[in-house]
Amino acid sequence: MKEKVLNEEKKLINWGVDINDLPSFSLEEVVSEVKNNGKKWVILDQLVLNVEEFIDEHPGGSKFIKSYLGKDITTAFNGEIHDHHNAARNLTTHMRVGKIQA
Repeated sequence: MKEKVLNEEKKLINWGVDINDLPSFSLEEVVSEVKNNGKKWVILDQLVLNVEEFIDEHPGGSKFIKSYLGKDITTAFNGEIHDHHNAARNLTTHMRVGKIQA
């Protein structure tokens, strides 16, 4: 019974825009959007994230995220600076605005 209830609750969770529905960007386009249009975008695992609403809430301080705007944060996110937990990964699903072109 509990599993049934949990499965119903899982259906209600908003995991952000489906990756397959995201627009594609080149690295150059991401850099240009940050530099020329003031976007607060970073790249994590080939996904473009809009971190604008999260910058000031980041537990490690805003300076870390600001230093990575327009850049790939994957290595830093996965342990070079701090190995983020699943909760942090789950937060990023709501920040997805695009994916890097293959």
